[in-house]
Amino acid sequence: MPGPWALRVRLFWVTQEMTLAGLTEGFLFGIIWRSLFFWVPIFGKLLALGHLWFLWNLFQYSVILIPVFHLVGK
Repeated sequence: MPGPWALRVRLFWVTQEMTLAGLTEGFLFGIIWRSLFFWVPIFGKLLALGHLWFLWNLFQYSVILIPVFHLVGK
């Protein structure tokens, strides 16, 4: 899955006219918008580290369910 940079840039490409000027404008505006978003500490961190929340939750559920797996395995 592509990162947030690629997703936003692709979205701006889709919403712009299919001309060289429209694609260039969409590409540059997407990069500028994403850069501004990452400069905001809270929102930028949440977006940039979103995949780590999934891994953290996966780790927590694995640790919590170890006793259950142990009992079921017997």
